[in-house]
Amino acid sequence: MYKVLQFYPNLGIKVRALGFKTKREAYETINICRNYADVPYVAIDDNGNIFDICTFDMTRQEMAKLIEENL
Repeated sequence: MYKVLQFYPNLGIKVRALGFKTKREAYETINICRNYADVPYVAIDDNGNIFDICTFDMTRQEMAKLIEENL
């Protein structure tokens, strides 16, 4: 299982968590976040390892705080 956490700090839903069966499916969402929507995200594999991250204008500390508060 692969998870992609998308961050929307200025909206009602601050963190959106999506699950995928394959890394390829996860990368479809990652490509949209990175190339079209400028949405900060972190992608995590089933072992809990980060395999892709893009912060744009957020810091990793801000991401961690949103995860703790919203998930």
